[in-house]
Amino acid sequence: MVDTGTRGDTPGELAAPSALTSVVVHASGAVCTRLVRLEPAAGESAVSVRVPGLPPALFEHSLRARVVSGPPGLRVTDIRLDFGATLRRGDELPNVRLDLEDAEDRQSRLRDRRDRLAAEIEEVAGFRAEPPQPRRGDPPRWAPVESILTLAGFVDSRLALLHQRLRTAEEELAAADHDVDVLWHRLDQASSALSTDRALPSVSAVLTLAPGARNAASPAGESDEADAGPTAQATPTAQAAQVTPAARTAPAGEGAAAPVPGAESTPVALELEYQVPGAAWAPVYQLRLNGRSGAGTLVLRACVAQRTGEDWTGVRLGLSTADLLRSAGLPELRSLRIGRSQPEPAASSWREPRRGWGVVRGLRRRR
Repeated sequence: MVDTGTRGDTPGELAAPSALTSVVVHASGAVCTRLVRLEPAAGESAVSVRVPGLPPALFEHSLRARVVSGPPGLRVTDIRLDFGATLRRGDELPNVRLDLEDAEDRQSRLRDRRDRLAAEIEEVAGFRAEPPQPRRGDPPRWAPVESILTLAGFVDSRLALLHQRLRTAEEELAAADHDVDVLWHRLDQASSALSTDRALPSVSAVLTLAPGARNAASPAGESDEADAGPTAQATPTAQAAQVTPAARTAPAGEGAAAPVPGAESTPVALELEYQVPGAAWAPVYQLRLNGRSGAGTLVLRACVAQRTGEDWTGVRLGLSTADLLRSAGLPELRSLRIGRSQPEPAASSWREPRRGWGVVRGLRRRR
């Protein structure tokens, strides 16, 4: 099943498929790049474009978008993440998952039946013949022996029948528990390439595209970017889970693209970049020796492992020894002076402004 997204709830929001084009695997984690192709349409107002199919484990602060090609001045002004869930139909689930759900339903019914029988046995065992209390001065009453014996016989026969049913229910419940444990073991041993969950999490990137004149200070050909960092955090409404029925659509990267307003009818290409955990690589060295000449060849290979939830088949792959979780900012180097030693200048400290300084600043701004 491929989730290519649907039209959003916001009026004017369009859905566009994407394709994973390149992955750079680091020592811990990876940087993925997706390409989104759009068909422009005439229009001047900003529009929201939804790009589904992102992995749920991506780092939100690493999400970036830029315009690779398109009409002049088209830029990405905002980007955020939208989380949801997609329900899968029964025919899309593996047989082991369906058998497990049936076994759990039978286990729940047997457990409820056992509890009802245990409660009924406790209630029947509490039946007692209690004659009314005689009043003071009344002669002794005749004891209803036959009624008491009849009640005792009924309680014994009923308890025998209920205990037999309870033993049968407990045996069936023990068999159902065993079946559930076996199916859970089979489900754990199944391949992780096939998802067995009833509901699949879905993550979409919602971009805001706005046409307009490019900034004159930026050089020609420079791409505009929007960073989902502190200035573009996902809103609480976007983070709320939305459950939608699954729809079988074309795979990502195929089918008609979503129209986007632009100044010209020029194809538009967007590039999404984000970081994901669950990927690593290790070098593998192989030395091949020639017994006759004594020469050898050292071959370097890479063993890549990933569990990001994406399919990397046919994707351009790169390797890096850098750590994504470590800060890569340049250190601030202190200046060195050659000459006579001088005391370091004292650090400037904050002091409270004089009284009435705020009024003077306000008057200057008004002028």
